[in-house]
Amino acid sequence: MKLNYTVLTVWCCLGAAAAAEAQSSSAAYCSDYARREAEYAAPAGRGMIRGGARGAAGGALFGAIAGDAGTGAAVGAIVGGVASGARNVSTRDQVYNDAYNACMRGHAQ
Repeated sequence: MKLNYTVLTVWCCLGAAAAAEAQSSSAAYCSDYARREAEYAAPAGRGMIRGGARGAAGGALFGAIAGDAGTGAAVGAIVGGVASGARNVSTRDQVYNDAYNACMRGHAQ
């Protein structure tokens, strides 16, 4: 009878180790999947040029009113580019989190 408990204990330990390994590979797979989804949805650098151009236009307009359109355009371009880049990073983070969580629940496409 003691031999049966020993075999059962070893068998359970091996099963738990295999389950832990499967879970960690699942987490790695889901992380890779989520990273690909986030990069597709919000590529790095996307929107910075457009945001900079919009910021430059707005800055030039306000700068012209204040008397220095060049400085206003430069400041507007920097602020617009940075704000647009930050929004892109936020979008990418949200897409990553949603895709990772869906994958871990088994709902990845």
